[in-house]
Amino acid sequence: MEIEKHYNGKKVLVTGGLGFIGSNLCIRLASLGASVRILNKNPRRLEGSTFNISPAEAKTEIIFGDMCDSGMIGKAVRGIDVIFHLAGRASHVDSMTDPVGDANANAESALYLIEGARKNSPSAKIVYTGTRGQYGNAKALPVKEEHPKNPVDINGINKQAAEDYFLFYSHSNSLSACCLRLGNIYGPRMQMKNKNQGFISWFIRQAIDDETINVFGDGLQRRDFVYVDDVVDAMLLCGMKWETNSQAYNLGGDAYSVLDTAKLVVKSAGSGSVKTTPYTEGHKKVEVGDFVPDCSKLHALGWKPRVSFEDGLKRTIAYYRENKLNYW
Repeated sequence: MEIEKHYNGKKVLVTGGLGFIGSNLCIRLASLGASVRILNKNPRRLEGSTFNISPAEAKTEIIFGDMCDSGMIGKAVRGIDVIFHLAGRASHVDSMTDPVGDANANAESALYLIEGARKNSPSAKIVYTGTRGQYGNAKALPVKEEHPKNPVDINGINKQAAEDYFLFYSHSNSLSACCLRLGNIYGPRMQMKNKNQGFISWFIRQAIDDETINVFGDGLQRRDFVYVDDVVDAMLLCGMKWETNSQAYNLGGDAYSVLDTAKLVVKSAGSGSVKTTPYTEGHKKVEVGDFVPDCSKLHALGWKPRVSFEDGLKRTIAYYRENKLNYW
């Protein structure tokens, strides 16, 4: 009830609002009575689509443009109460072949947004979504927020740079911001075309198509998974609480080995198969081994995931079977 009251009537900007997490967030915000504005690149098939926000499209304003266009950013942030910054690139593998593009999409764009907010809407609260890739190889499990940041790929470096920008400005009282370091998020509206943008989406696609899921190595490396609705809950909570200012939080869920994950996807889909295969050169370079986050800091705010991995997979698979033509 507290969240519903807080966002009702609020003016909210969601960058990357046509993408996976952003579209789910926009739909929820619209249902809460918020005035939603989306800032997005011109939609391409891998970056998001207006189909993603079709349940709330009539209640949202969409601005298309470059995140590094200061004039456009100024227009987008003016009069806004809360900003959720999700725009950017997510692929660890692709960042190694296009480091400049990744830096532009993740680090440079963040600075343009920060400066735009500082000049045009300094009272707005900003929630930034980073990645567990900022940590690199875990020295101890579970990984706490104080763990050293040693990314193994360009994407992790640029995401960390963006977080540093947000926290620097927040600590200096130029604006209010907090940061979330996301684990493996899954659910409806994920892109399903690029196998380098999150392995869980590709596993689900292959299982639905009754194909063989190739798991790299022995598949025993562990990852955590969070259903997108639970992620939206955490973002909304952080966007309304003053005590989150200048703070970074791990956002994760239950951990499974990659091999067990693939088997569970196949079981949930009732189709597909699983086999292990040697790493490709590109995937081996960005492999970090086991990663399990400690989310007790976020739990202390009152958030915990509500959707189990098994239930979330069933919901996700059902969504794509119903809407396959819009994602394949």
